[in-house]
Amino acid sequence: MKRFLPLLLLLLSSNAMAASLGQNMINNGDFEQSSQYWQLQTPLSWSANNGADGSGSILMNAEAALRDGYIYAKTASQCIQIENARNFSLNASFRYDSLPIERYGHEIHVVWYDGDNCTKGGQQGTFLRPKIKNGWQNLYSKNLTASLNAKSVKIVLAQNQHSSAKEMGYLKSFLVWVLSWFNIASPFPLAHGYWDNISLIPTKLSQAIPDNPSVNSKYVLPAGENYLKNSAFDKDNQHWRAYSESQWTAEDGYHNRGALLGTIVSPSGSRGTGVAYQCTNFGLPQIFEMGVRFKQSETSTQTGGGRFRVTWYEKENCQGQSTTDRKHIDPKPMSGWQNLVVKNLKSPSGATSARVSIIQSIKGEGEFSAYWDDAYFKAVTNY
Repeated sequence: MKRFLPLLLLLLSSNAMAASLGQNMINNGDFEQSSQYWQLQTPLSWSANNGADGSGSILMNAEAALRDGYIYAKTASQCIQIENARNFSLNASFRYDSLPIERYGHEIHVVWYDGDNCTKGGQQGTFLRPKIKNGWQNLYSKNLTASLNAKSVKIVLAQNQHSSAKEMGYLKSFLVWVLSWFNIASPFPLAHGYWDNISLIPTKLSQAIPDNPSVNSKYVLPAGENYLKNSAFDKDNQHWRAYSESQWTAEDGYHNRGALLGTIVSPSGSRGTGVAYQCTNFGLPQIFEMGVRFKQSETSTQTGGGRFRVTWYEKENCQGQSTTDRKHIDPKPMSGWQNLVVKNLKSPSGATSARVSIIQSIKGEGEFSAYWDDAYFKAVTNY
């Protein structure tokens, strides 16, 4: 019997690593065991009797910096190995200690990681933000899907200020500034709050990705051939999914032919939006290169930028689990055409399709327009 005991323990521990449907994967999500399993940044703290049922909770009591009035983000976090879980539901309870005068940010974030123990990569899954109201409120997100090949997830409770003292008005801002010289904190109350009953529950389990995935040969193109259709926009924007603020233009392209014109208008502040995207199936793990031409319009009244990036998908036609590649290219703030190129894009294990996206941003109030032309996404070699 003693000879088989180590093997038995190994098998039991292996089974314990498998996720179970309907079972909360977060340790001490109700904070009944103080702040055990959670990493808290000071001055955040555990509260013994302010939870949803009069028991434990996490008190988010970050303070504003004296000089500028900002709350620099303070977090309580926990890393979890997701094992064989694929889809999840996220639930949390939150209560304001006192309602805010200004907008002070409390959020719960889900961040997926490629490596164990939240050590490699990091891709935002979702975030939830409580409403400004009294009493306990339940926040939830259903049908949350892990990123492709994710092995761990970090749950982050955060408090950071969304508006600075400068946006409080001249009198309040001046008062904060004067008090800062005497090292006196702002007299305006901050929106401290309590988190309780955090749960991440698997709703679907995944199957292991085979070491040698099947190849759909009908989607495999010779090396160097462009996977994107209508990449030059010579006649229209067919095969591209263009957003509402984008339009095809006939004579403004690189060779005075067609191009895609993206326009972004902001009444105040900076923001970003999609210009267009295209999904393509490639059927075989490969190393890719992608590129596009970019030129900002001279009619723009505000500066802006853009991004050209790829998101990998598990299934054909950009379905299933996905992960956005961390390699991308942004244009420089200059006039004239720019040739943007991203090399050595390695499709992740299990990916069979890709979404190539054009994104644009504006840095303040006004209008920013830019032309996009001659996009390509081609395989360089197999691996």
